[in-house]
Amino acid sequence: PGCVHRRAVAHLHAGRRVRRELEEGLLPRLRLEGEERNAIFKSVNVAPGDVERARDAKRGFTDSYRYEIAAYRSRGVALNVVPMVGHGTVRGMTVGQDARAPTADEMEGMKRLIAQAMDEGAWGMSTGLIYAPGCHAKVDELVELAKRVSAHGGIYAAHLRNEGNRLIEAIEEALEIGRRADLPVHISHFKAHGKPNWGHLKDAAALIDEARKKGLV
Repeated sequence: PGCVHRRAVAHLHAGRRVRRELEEGLLPRLRLEGEERNAIFKSVNVAPGDVERARDAKRGFTDSYRYEIAAYRSRGVALNVVPMVGHGTVRGMTVGQDARAPTADEMEGMKRLIAQAMDEGAWGMSTGLIYAPGCHAKVDELVELAKRVSAHGGIYAAHLRNEGNRLIEAIEEALEIGRRADLPVHISHFKAHGKPNWGHLKDAAALIDEARKKGLV
């Protein structure tokens, strides 16, 4: 028993005892935000597509989930960890930071990397659609990648594209991805940003309640 930390992006190996979180009752930790930098490959200072050399031993970055999970087991970590493959990292390694749709080859590359991470222990795909490069991804791209996650029994965890005056639209997008890819949806940061938008939460909650009845969330 205990609370779930639903937005964990810190490097767990750096402080494996995580005393503060344990004392607060936070036990499982979901690694979200779409930027799993250390879990599949490093997204900084590595040429796009150069998966084989995407390592940084000094900071513990690895190019495969199996090494990440092995590190958890060998070093130990006080919390239960739910690792997710980051869409932002995958897109950054294939498309880069360009504000455009992926080419056919880049799309296939992203699919392969998503499938690799799922094969090696990821529980699903997380997105950070309010940040670059995730913000450049259209819904069809996300659906195609989520289908690879769905094929492995995973989930889709969305940091919504908008938390203000387009909150309802952003939630509808997340639910559409789950529906079209046939996988459960987890929504991070369920809030309405900005006082003029506070009233949208009632409608947002109604959308989620309806989706829950259909098994989407």
